[in-house]
Amino acid sequence: MRRHLLLAVAAISCPCYLPILGAVLAGTALGGLIAETYPVLFVALGLLFAGSLWLWSRQTFVAQAAAPAAPASAAPPALAEPQHAPGRGAPAVEPLQLQILKTSGCASCAGVERSWKAIRPRYEDRVHVQVIDLLERPDVAERHRVLRTPALVIDGRLRAQGALDAARLERLLDEALEARVAAAAPAASR
Repeated sequence: MRRHLLLAVAAISCPCYLPILGAVLAGTALGGLIAETYPVLFVALGLLFAGSLWLWSRQTFVAQAAAPAAPASAAPPALAEPQHAPGRGAPAVEPLQLQILKTSGCASCAGVERSWKAIRPRYEDRVHVQVIDLLERPDVAERHRVLRTPALVIDGRLRAQGALDAARLERLLDEALEARVAAAAPAASR
């Protein structure tokens, strides 16, 4: 509740409203007071605005850091067992967990989904995909600090935001898979 109040104070105290307020109240006693004390009001509102945004961001991100990690959604039973990359001779590894974060009506989001569908056969059982609409799940956007859609979360880490073509999506997935195989190789040799 306090975070919402701080955000409301920031929205109301933005110094960008001061010239508009002065113009609307021109010719009145309050308009004259605003005109006479404009620099002082501008600095005071700017400090209030910046301070409330700073407090809001601290409370928001401290709350996220203190929150217990959300349990990973259970993978389907067919993907829960370690998979072997066919024909690659790589050690068995768990499939990557890819989340495509989108908003309905977003053209770039639809493009990422089309890109995924185009490259999906190459990744078969090595990637488990979940498409999440952030308008329905704003908690996911807040947890990963998403600023733009589409966004990609690979194994719980935000890896990309904004428009992506199939080549960049493949590169991100290949890098994550290579890191996963490299991490599994020393463990398998012990």
